[in-house]
Amino acid sequence: MSDFCDGLGADGWHIVEIPDPDEGPGGREDDILFEGRVFPVTSSMTPEESGAARTAAVDAAMALPGKVLQDDENGRMLLHGTWKVMHRTCRHCGEAFVQHRPVSQRRRWSWFCSEEHQAEGKRTADRERLRLKRAA
Repeated sequence: MSDFCDGLGADGWHIVEIPDPDEGPGGREDDILFEGRVFPVTSSMTPEESGAARTAAVDAAMALPGKVLQDDENGRMLLHGTWKVMHRTCRHCGEAFVQHRPVSQRRRWSWFCSEEHQAEGKRTADRERLRLKRAA
């Protein structure tokens, strides 16, 4: 333990003890809060293992009965455990596709089944926007 002064006491100083980081693990919160030092979060999983774990989690969630969150012309969204699943039709090729994501994520769902189709859709939208701008 090391000494830390937190104000005046009877003898002029009040000494308190704070944990020494070299004495052993004090928990992740203690590490993060200690002297403002940042400690890296590491993982022993390879990218392949991480992908396999994600696939296994999605498969396990899909085995649970799904609750319908949205069912309209924009697509069908289901809740399976801790995973949201969006069923949509690609705006470029017209094929049906499925997207999975954890419930905690709150970003937009793609309208395209692949990055190539998304890039083509963006080019088409840009051309149409510029055509309308030139016509005005």
